[in-house]
Amino acid sequence: MLGEYVTERDAEVLSYLSDVRVTTLTGDDAGSFKLEFEFKENPYFQNKVLDKTLYMVNPDEIVPDKFVGCNIDWLPGKDTTVTVVKKKMNDKKGGKKGGITVTQTKPCQSFFNFFKTPVVPENPNDMSEEELEALQQQMDEDYEIAIAFRESLVPRAVEWYTGEAASPMYDDEFDQYGEYEDEEPETPAPRRR
Repeated sequence: MLGEYVTERDAEVLSYLSDVRVTTLTGDDAGSFKLEFEFKENPYFQNKVLDKTLYMVNPDEIVPDKFVGCNIDWLPGKDTTVTVVKKKMNDKKGGKKGGITVTQTKPCQSFFNFFKTPVVPENPNDMSEEELEALQQQMDEDYEIAIAFRESLVPRAVEWYTGEAASPMYDDEFDQYGEYEDEEPETPAPRRR
């Protein structure tokens, strides 16, 4: 499930991950939870811990009210959430060949986008339909990732580490011998005489 969000560049950074913790919040924030990703010293960013908190509307519901992430202090040229594009621009005067080279950064897919705090305007009507859909998609993905960590990955960390854990989507389909539960046992074909 999470594999679709992790790029090759992300995998290099995640090799420095040393711990993932889930903390359930109490009091006024009951039902909410915080994910903390602890990293060893690495050549990508300065943070020791990256976190994301999901605040729930009501402790009995699974609907998040808001998501609060953190800023990642990326080292120069190491940010996996952007790609660097260099463009050659023609000289406006038209006299010189080659012109100048402009460097731009563009957002790209990365697991580390999860740590960004979605910006929700006071009045959602101020957003275009495309912006609203993009925001909803980001919040859905953030929720999906957070729940996967809280309910599957962290509680079963040892099983995932040792390779004993299977994706939950397959747990119910296979019996203890790795065969589909609804399969009929094979019967040998009748012998010919």
